[in-house]
Amino acid sequence: MDSEEIKRLVHMNERLLLVMGFVTSVIFNTKHLVPEEKRHGMNWFLEAMENIVYLDKPLPPMPDN
Repeated sequence: MDSEEIKRLVHMNERLLLVMGFVTSVIFNTKHLVPEEKRHGMNWFLEAMENIVYLDKPLPPMPDN
């Protein structure tokens, strides 16, 4: 990989983290509007974000629908 490819990958990673941070804040701000029994997908996403970004852990098991 050359320097330009590395810069492009880093820039894509920055954009992805920005979008994921925005989505996470939207989930936190609207979570109370969703009934408790339907929050499993939101909770999974939040746990997955925490595991990947902050804890360097694998994804949690996918939620059952």
